[in-house]
Amino acid sequence: MKGKAPTAEQLRFWDLLASLGCIASRKDGFFDPMVSIHHIDGRTKPNAHWLVLPLSAGNHQDGTGAPGRIAVHPHKARFEDIYGRQINLLRECIQILMDQGCAVPDGALRAAGMVQTDQKGIVASSGDGFCDTERLISTCQLRKEAVLSVNEEISTATGSPHNADRAAEIVS
Repeated sequence: MKGKAPTAEQLRFWDLLASLGCIASRKDGFFDPMVSIHHIDGRTKPNAHWLVLPLSAGNHQDGTGAPGRIAVHPHKARFEDIYGRQINLLRECIQILMDQGCAVPDGALRAAGMVQTDQKGIVASSGDGFCDTERLISTCQLRKEAVLSVNEEISTATGSPHNADRAAEIVS
């Protein structure tokens, strides 16, 4: 089974991850900007295109890239013994992106188990210490204020308050 193609949002997330360089090389103390996107658990499962890592050739496929690198294919157990579980490496990448002020897509945060939302869209930390919930709530509040401001301008220009009310309902 081939699986679905990644969405535009997932491709943008991959670009963010790639900007970090290889996460394994980073853990070894150096920056390797030449990466490919590695799917942690295949390409066909739910969230497969969110559950990815930026890896150098040598850390991705055995027999490629710099000599001496430990490749996840075919040495998954050895790779994880040295660098940690792949899901934790993804969480580390996401945390680095958030620390840099990048807007990490909700799909990536949920797939990595870093946040959960209730039916009203309220963000809560998963309790694993990776998520800065206050920053996420602050960012959501800023987004809400920006949407309300823009829709207030639209409402004033069009004479229709319905748009502003609906936007406030969506982001609340």
